[in-house]
Amino acid sequence: MGNRKLEILDHRLRRIIHIIDGIELIIVVGSFLLIIVINSMEIFSRFVLNKSFFWVYEVTILAANVMYFLGASLVYKRKQDVQMEYFLKQLSIPVQKKWDFVIDATCFYFFVILLYQGIRLLAIQAKHVSQGLGIPNHYFSLPLVIGTLSMLLIMTQRLLRGLSKTGEGE
Repeated sequence: MGNRKLEILDHRLRRIIHIIDGIELIIVVGSFLLIIVINSMEIFSRFVLNKSFFWVYEVTILAANVMYFLGASLVYKRKQDVQMEYFLKQLSIPVQKKWDFVIDATCFYFFVILLYQGIRLLAIQAKHVSQGLGIPNHYFSLPLVIGTLSMLLIMTQRLLRGLSKTGEGE
């Protein structure tokens, strides 16, 4: 694949990832606000009105899953995840780039396995519902699959950039 084709693919992936990023950000912030609002209502209701809402726990868990797994994708895209760079900085720039490529390829492989297993888990959980609200159980794992897909797109873009920068893509 020529460098021009890689650049076109990189540009398209960048646009797609940017759109997904915006949608994920809105959903993550919405989930966070939902958690704050319903748990504040629960605390007030429990301690002031001496009454508890039975649905708060399941909705909070669902919203937290959405916030966590889609939020992880946002953090990963922005490269704000925790990294141990001390030893890497001791290496030459060409070795650092090759190491980054190896790490990205390893992460890509991990995300492919996670996606595969996540889809299998959804199929198993689709047969059951939660005890309290009767929410289909696979809704609780769906954010994992969606976040993994998002991270796979990010890793694909990083790998393509790594190929085009090292000349291995020609």
